[in-house]
Amino acid sequence: MQRFRPLDRCGLGRDHPLQRDAAGRVRQGRRGGGDFRAHHPGDGERGIETPDSPYIRLVQQLADKVSARFSAAIRSGEMGIEALFDRQYRPIPGTDPVQMTTRFTDFTDRVLPDIQEPAVAADGRIAFCAAIDDQGYLPTHNRKFSEAQRPGDPAWNTANCRNRRIFNDRVGLAAGRSTEPFLVQTYRRDMGGGQFVLMKDISAPITVNGRHWGGLRLAIRV
Repeated sequence: MQRFRPLDRCGLGRDHPLQRDAAGRVRQGRRGGGDFRAHHPGDGERGIETPDSPYIRLVQQLADKVSARFSAAIRSGEMGIEALFDRQYRPIPGTDPVQMTTRFTDFTDRVLPDIQEPAVAADGRIAFCAAIDDQGYLPTHNRKFSEAQRPGDPAWNTANCRNRRIFNDRVGLAAGRSTEPFLVQTYRRDMGGGQFVLMKDISAPITVNGRHWGGLRLAIRV
């Protein structure tokens, strides 16, 4: 059994993000050798249409659907509130990279694909659509990233078995912990070998009976 550990300095922690949401704050800093800046112009709140606007509306709609489905499960007794907010991450033996389970993982495997998969199928620019909790834990990924792991092949597993993983890098934690109406993060993703891919991560909060659970993430190819 494992509790959430401090911000991972591996993974996406080497990326270089620019963040903005619906507030009006700017923050700057450096971490892990990369520039970090958070910019919050609030265009979405003022009704200004930007290239991101369709994806902002989509991620908010999807987050609302997840929030409603989770809340309905609590009301019906399908899922207990404490189980849904379980943050005791249990390593799956033999996995590399390590995958985790919680008391809500089987539940999200049942209910999230019907919400997440249509978004990916409908738009070729969407690299993935996935819900994460406020610690960066991603229980149920898109099917194309949820293959069974291959023993002794961590490189293949890293690319193809991304469900049940904790993505507690700066981008992942910001998406999971933000309570703003939306958050847009643009960053260079380190693909190894000196190769970088520009990605945009657009997220909106998931709440259950007024309690913040995490966020719904859309990764957009730039």
